[in-house]
Amino acid sequence: MTSPITLLKAWNLKPKKQLGQNFLSDPSTAGMIVNRAGLEDDDLVLEIGAGLGALTIPISRLVKKVYAIETDRALLKLLNTELLVHDASNVEAFKQNILSFDLLSFARQNLPGQKLVVMGNLPYNISSQVLVKLIDSRKVVKRAVMMFQKELALRLMAKPGVKNYGRLTVMLAYCADIKSVATISATQFFPKPKVDSEVLEIKFKQKPEYPADDEKFLFKVI
Repeated sequence: MTSPITLLKAWNLKPKKQLGQNFLSDPSTAGMIVNRAGLEDDDLVLEIGAGLGALTIPISRLVKKVYAIETDRALLKLLNTELLVHDASNVEAFKQNILSFDLLSFARQNLPGQKLVVMGNLPYNISSQVLVKLIDSRKVVKRAVMMFQKELALRLMAKPGVKNYGRLTVMLAYCADIKSVATISATQFFPKPKVDSEVLEIKFKQKPEYPADDEKFLFKVI
């Protein structure tokens, strides 16, 4: 894995703050995350925000197929070059904004009868929206292993009766089991964010213990 500083400089690119771009800079950290993700050789992975390929490339070595989406067109060119260099032929990288991406239609067209594993290092400003999207699309997503800012991760894992317990906590507890996979120091990123990150595994339940008659109404009440 080439350092993000070196890669970005070679391509005359800079991290875009408005896109929340913070790139993993330590290959051992990326490898640790992927190794702890519990991936299997027949998994189909959707990676949100593939960036420079820090996670994409080690993921590709363990699974059947990776669909890597990236909203930054300039980064996508760089990513495709890195995939060629590392012979990651089972990765399909394409430009897409996860918030406007029709995940249900994509899954039904490309992997009928199978479910995705979703992975990614999420920008803080869209994390909540992505989680809601995954909850709504969980018919085609068996689990997600994603990196969040520590503050949000603690909210997602909060127990009833504490200050951090909120809307997303309740929605996820209804349909998923959550556990921490790793804590990642802010020093492992370029540029360095203000806070540490936490990698969480969100495993969607086959069926909620107490299924709502009208799930949309339940989430509206929450």
